[in-house]
Amino acid sequence: MKRNILILLMLFSSFAIPIFAGQGGRSAVAIEAFSIIVLGRLIYAFYNSGYVRWFYGIAICLFVHFTLVIYDSFYKWNIVDNCQQTYLNSKDYIIKRTVYEGMSITRPFTINVDDVLNSSFTSMRLARVKADKLGVDSVPIMITIPENVAEMLYEGSSLFSNANRVQGNAGFYGMKGLGYYVMTYDSLKEEQIKQGLLYKTQKLPIISSKGIEINFDPNTILISPCPVIFVKDEKMGNWILLNRKFKTYWGFECDCVSIHKTKPSNRFKLIKRK
Repeated sequence: MKRNILILLMLFSSFAIPIFAGQGGRSAVAIEAFSIIVLGRLIYAFYNSGYVRWFYGIAICLFVHFTLVIYDSFYKWNIVDNCQQTYLNSKDYIIKRTVYEGMSITRPFTINVDDVLNSSFTSMRLARVKADKLGVDSVPIMITIPENVAEMLYEGSSLFSNANRVQGNAGFYGMKGLGYYVMTYDSLKEEQIKQGLLYKTQKLPIISSKGIEINFDPNTILISPCPVIFVKDEKMGNWILLNRKFKTYWGFECDCVSIHKTKPSNRFKLIKRK
């Protein structure tokens, strides 16, 4: 009887995790924390076995990990919520956001803030809500930019030097710590990018003589998550931003960002490196 009561208490207490996280975090991640309860039951069942120390060790590791995941998820969703509320309650449509990528051990289990905020679904939905709130037919969609990138756009001078120029004919500049490559707005290049002529090359981690060419096709550019942002603002200026982590794979290093003369037939292509 006492054992059944303990199990029931563990079961009911587990509901607090997803319910609490669902208020503003990623409840799907919190639901996975239910496995801690199941693991606790296993520890209880095998209490007298020789493997109890292993069970305790695994349980502690999982508890710490999921605690960090839930914290990380809350923090990221708060960034998303703050950006959306700022957009809905102000005249601005270009919103500066906190720079936060999360911890490496929790990143695979939490959202990518850029993907959420710069998705076409999110932007169009919020624009419709804001238009209804203001009683107008349409408003500019929300564009979110990391704070350090926005500050660099306001200053500009230290970024646009030959040392920071990204290889290739596209004309982007980048610095360590900035999540985006930046270039001065050009209507011709905007059209070329929307036509699917933009591409980047990455060298393979093991075979030094080979690389991979990744083409940004229009469906990827115009749908979500959008890797290219076109900024046209009186205060900030006119810029084209390219998310430097788009289609970046572990162990691959970006060589250059360029624009094709003609539209490529394949999204990916294995190439020879000089």
